[in-house]
Amino acid sequence: MIGAHRNIHAKKMLEIEREAKNITLREHVDLRTQELIEVNNQLAIKMREVELLATIDTLTRLSNRYQFEKKLNIEYLRAIRFSEPLSLVALDLDNFKPVNDLYGHAKGDLVLIEVANIIMSNIREIDLSARWGGDEFMILLPNTSVEQAVVFANKIRVFIDNGEVSNDFGVTASFGVVQLTSDDDPLRLVTRADRALYKSKEAGRNCITS
Repeated sequence: MIGAHRNIHAKKMLEIEREAKNITLREHVDLRTQELIEVNNQLAIKMREVELLATIDTLTRLSNRYQFEKKLNIEYLRAIRFSEPLSLVALDLDNFKPVNDLYGHAKGDLVLIEVANIIMSNIREIDLSARWGGDEFMILLPNTSVEQAVVFANKIRVFIDNGEVSNDFGVTASFGVVQLTSDDDPLRLVTRADRALYKSKEAGRNCITS
């Protein structure tokens, strides 16, 4: 029997060293992958926050005018396509400027927030409420007749008039309510709602014109 002996200690040590390096590299790759996933998740959260800020009014947390006009166009096309009623409520706080002048803008902001809360607490999931500008609000009511919209508007009017907004001073609101007709486009619908609103102002305020 003929045998040969060879020292493979150095080779085995090299293999062990390489394997250790491979494990370390995998661990490093796994760590970097996890870090990238976390960064991507944080970026996605930031993007959602940016998108949200672009569509809401920062004071009242209602939709802003941009988002409202976008939604109005969508609901307008849907109402036309499926021959469904679509109503729009415009409301404006009565004599709001003296509130800011006498009690300060901080108090005025609280009034706007309370009005927004009342609106949000009484609309459906398919409805959309928006701060149109200053102390004027718009509420879009899909699949709703003008008669139903008037009932809804009066409910909001009573809540505001009954002191749900402020106990320090009286707050009331005037309303204009319209329903989409075959002659309307989104801009004309808004214009008609505004005109109805100002008829309520001329009629003595704290009332509804449709």
